[in-house]
Amino acid sequence: MVGRTRGFTVVELMVALSIITIVLTAALGGEEAQRRTIASAYGGLEAHLAASSRLERLQRPDAWLQLGRHDVDLGLPGHRGRETVTPIAPGLFDVTVIVTSQRGETLARLTTRIAREVTP
Repeated sequence: MVGRTRGFTVVELMVALSIITIVLTAALGGEEAQRRTIASAYGGLEAHLAASSRLERLQRPDAWLQLGRHDVDLGLPGHRGRETVTPIAPGLFDVTVIVTSQRGETLARLTTRIAREVTP
C-alpha cells in the first residue's frame, strides 16, 4: 500500500491565519500606542520649553511685568499661553505661565518668583 502524504485541512489553515492576524494586530497596535506616547511627550516638552522661555524673558531686569491674568503669544501654533502675575510683597511677584492645547488640556504649568528693585 502506497502511503498518502497528508496536507493541511481548510480548518487548520483558517486557525493558522486567525492566529497570525491576531499576533500582527497586537504588534501593530502596540507600535501605534508607542508613537502616540512619543508624540504626546514631545508636545509636552515643547510646551515646557515655551513656558520656560517666557519666564526667563520676564526675569530680565528691563522686562515689564503686567499684573493680573492675560493671554500671551508663546510662538507655538495651536497652543494658548496664559500668564498670571501676582504681587506678593513690594518688589516681589509670583509669575505663572500655563500652556494649553487646542482641546483645552494643560500641557505645562510653570511658576516662579521674580524680584524687582523697589525705589523709595
